[in-house]
Amino acid sequence: MQEVRYESIKGRSNFLRAIESGKKFYGQNSVATVSFRKVLADEPLIVKYAVVVGKRVSKKAVIRNRVKRLLRESVRKVDISDLNPIESIIFRWVKPQQHRGLISLRDVMPEVIELVEKANQYYLNRFINLKKEETAG
Repeated sequence: MQEVRYESIKGRSNFLRAIESGKKFYGQNSVATVSFRKVLADEPLIVKYAVVVGKRVSKKAVIRNRVKRLLRESVRKVDISDLNPIESIIFRWVKPQQHRGLISLRDVMPEVIELVEKANQYYLNRFINLKKEETAG
């Protein structure tokens, strides 16, 4: 089984590069910007990630920090095989929250899984089909 290491994206330039070069995937409550690997990774797998929760979600830092914690935990619980083509992923929560008790891991986890699955489908449709065309042509 592959070992996975999660690292946060450090530095403004790395963060901006990940945003500019990434493909956006939209969920009901959040947006994920994903950069894909050129070559699928062997061992160990390093996934760089960032979580963004702006003041539009809530003016209260307590609520924003709770959403960030839930997003980070959801990223760690995603199936490892789903993360293999992903080099970096940035989650941005956009749904406004009124109270910290109104959001839980049950709300956030399906959203993260859905966005990662969308990214994998995109990767399979785009990059795998390109490789098939190159070998056929």
